[in-house]
Amino acid sequence: MTQSDRALLAALATETDALRAQLDELAGRLGVWMRDLPPGLSGGIVTEAQAFDLLGQRLEALTMLLEGVARGEAVADLIAAVPLADMADRLGGKGPAPTMAAGDLVLFD
Repeated sequence: MTQSDRALLAALATETDALRAQLDELAGRLGVWMRDLPPGLSGGIVTEAQAFDLLGQRLEALTMLLEGVARGEAVADLIAAVPLADMADRLGGKGPAPTMAAGDLVLFD
């Protein structure tokens, strides 16, 4: 791997980490908004809001993987260290690609 490849991977890791930080901020705002909802309205929303946490975990794992590859660490070891088993399987070529749930909004594809 060339130095420019490693620099690109490090830059990608920085971007994914920034995305995770923005997501954490949005999740915090969502929590505040949910506290202001009348009782009974937030029930299903709480479960759906947990998707923010999973997305944040996936971004964090991807960031760690990109940082490790940029440092020249063994990809197989980095994938084995991914804490989300389904993501590790996908990255290792053992699992299907993630699918979007019915009704998910895609603004740009």
